[in-house]
Amino acid sequence: MGLALGLPLHPGAKAYYDREKPSFLQENAEPISLMIAVATLVISSLWQLRSQLADSQKNRADAYNLQLVRIVEETEAAASMEDLTRLRQELLQILRAVIEDLDRDRLSPASYQLFVFPWETAMMTLRHREVVLQSHARADSGS
Repeated sequence: MGLALGLPLHPGAKAYYDREKPSFLQENAEPISLMIAVATLVISSLWQLRSQLADSQKNRADAYNLQLVRIVEETEAAASMEDLTRLRQELLQILRAVIEDLDRDRLSPASYQLFVFPWETAMMTLRHREVVLQSHARADSGS
């Protein structure tokens, strides 16, 4: 109204004329709520994907550790050096698979750290069993 005169309106008069005009939030309530809903869905989806990836990495590490337990059990029962050679090859194949999975982000660094101790235990058990079998072989050949 005052613009037709070319003169600026007094702030109080401008507020009076604009009193029925909706506020920014009232004008944009729907787009703002839509953006909040979409952002919530995106963040929730990303969180869920992250959780699934972590679960997958943990399950993969658990499977490797169960293989190591089986190898330790077979090592304890091994009756020949050939059996131990086969078990050593299995251990090395598992180590290779774990390192490849770590490189491809199928295994987290934390899961790898949890794998290292059982793998070292399996190797020590294998070395110990080799010593035992060698000492038995020497004792048998000496008698």
